Amino acid sequence: MAATRRVNVRFLGILVGTFAVLGPSIYFVNAYQVRRNSDALKQRASQAFDDGRYDDAAKFYYLYLKQHPDDIEARIGRAEALDKNPSKTLNDRKEAFDNFDYVLRWEADDQDMRRRQDGIRRRQVDLALELLALEPRTAGEHRNQATAHIRKLLDAEKGSHKNDGVLEQLLAYCYVIGGEDDQAVTFYEKAIEHAPHHIASYSQLATFYLVRRKDPVRANAVKDRMLAENADRWEAHIVAAAILRSQGSADDAEVKKALELAPDKAETIHQAALAALRQHKLDDARALLERGLKLHPKNADMVNRLAQVEMEAGHPDKAEQCLRRGLN
Repeated sequence: MAATRRVNVRFLGILVGTFAVLGPSIYFVNAYQVRRNSDALKQRASQAFDDGRYDDAAKFYYLYLKQHPDDIEARIGRAEALDKNPSKTLNDRKEAFDNFDYVLRWEADDQDMRRRQDGIRRRQVDLALELLALEPRTAGEHRNQATAHIRKLLDAEKGSHKNDGVLEQLLAYCYVIGGEDDQAVTFYEKAIEHAPHHIASYSQLATFYLVRRKDPVRANAVKDRMLAENADRWEAHIVAAAILRSQGSADDAEVKKALELAPDKAETIHQAALAALRQHKLDDARALLERGLKLHPKNADMVNRLAQVEMEAGHPDKAEQCLRRGLN
């Protein structure tokens, strides 16, 4: 006859009762530990960010967000950590953009957060344009993202950046990329009206007339307006020189004026040396570049250009010395 097992009903009852009493306690203790650990991750992320350790901050925010994906402050923190990292990759930029985008979809119910969202939206414009430059195959998508954010910021009724000339210039640039030429001209003109000292608006509009419209008369008119508003800006004279040079016209006077206004700027020295080199004035180019390298010893453009001058002068040994000096 098979042996039978007896169940100790009293022991089983005590066991079930123990679990009934301790079960919730175990759950709440575990929940407290999880919450405490996640709070510690957020604090470490914030401290790392304040210390400028953006890699660590992004890592800690990532671990924290796995447990609290809807924490808006943490989303902002991770996006800013990725964005501020000086060695950020393409994927870092894309993830920063996505995290910022998550924050912008959140309906803020206080004025401070809405102001922060405006600042984030402004940064999204620049991030979208950075991604556009880095990912040509998806340029249309990034152009549309930038355009949408700019339009919201410029909106006449609700926008926080009405009549912002820099944003109008960026919107015009987006229209150029999209082949919307009339809209591009409209917003370049608005940009110049609202920010007459923003040189990029003149430069891009003049280039548009030269390249897209084949209209040097209008391009030169834009150049003249730029110089009238910015006669004391070396940057304006460098752009004017480029506009003239692209038409096969002499740029010497504009380059000379830029150098007079900013004699120690690397760009003005380099452009003056290039102008001398184009005229095969090798001694002048050498003198400019040697002075420039005393002021800016790590400037790779000037190092390479000085080596070119020495090669054209028939001094390959000096060209080699110049390049070696640039490597040190």
